[in-house]
Amino acid sequence: MAINKKKSKGIGIYLIILLVVVLGAASVFTMGGKPQKPTTYQTILGYFQNGQVRSYTINFGTGDLVLNLKPTEQEKAQYEAQLK
Repeated sequence: MAINKKKSKGIGIYLIILLVVVLGAASVFTMGGKPQKPTTYQTILGYFQNGQVRSYTINFGTGDLVLNLKPTEQEKAQYEAQLK
């Protein structure tokens, strides 16, 4: 049996297109954001000591700490300027 060369070329083009799409999607998802620099204990302690923490959550399973900080005066001013 002879393989039709036209069909094999068509399949190759589709495989190349699929490969390009998969690689493009992978690069978009992996380059989405900059890796965050770990926050130091001193910084977190300072937030609490300065009364900047509105609320916090600790996940004892993963060790994650999520802080909800109060807006600074500069952030308040920017927000008020955007409302006007």
